[in-house]
Amino acid sequence: MKKLIIYSIVSLTLTTGCGSGESAEYTADQMIASGEFLFEGPNTLQGAFLLSTEDISKELSVEASQLAGIVPSSVTVTLPNDSIRAEIESFLVQVVSNNLPLVTVGTISPLAGGLAQQLAINKELDLLPYAKDTSSTLVVDTNLKTDQDDLSVMVDIKLNVNY
Repeated sequence: MKKLIIYSIVSLTLTTGCGSGESAEYTADQMIASGEFLFEGPNTLQGAFLLSTEDISKELSVEASQLAGIVPSSVTVTLPNDSIRAEIESFLVQVVSNNLPLVTVGTISPLAGGLAQQLAINKELDLLPYAKDTSSTLVVDTNLKTDQDDLSVMVDIKLNVNY
């Protein structure tokens, strides 16, 4: 009986002592997605997914191995000018890598007024595997009302980082 109590105490101490359960906000901003020779209808813009466990751990002063989850709290797509807003019907922000499937981070349809578009986000998504994978790519699908020679948008993602 004494051993059972000791094992229970040790087990409880390890469980509560190892998991601090802290979280912090982090912003992955100024990611650019772009495309050329775009036609009326669905098109895909691509860019570098600038989210890495090294950058996050450095800013939060924790070891990268301590990161337990990275969940989006907001996604903003900023348009280059007001005139292009009238030509865009929707945005779907996604992330993919060579080793991981395509996942949706956020979406908006139709666009709201102004250059900065706040997307509805996927709050169940953990971006930690994508932050660990250097082959991750930002993908922005958009529906255009007219042909465009080129289009570039800026994507800012605010995150809740659990460690």
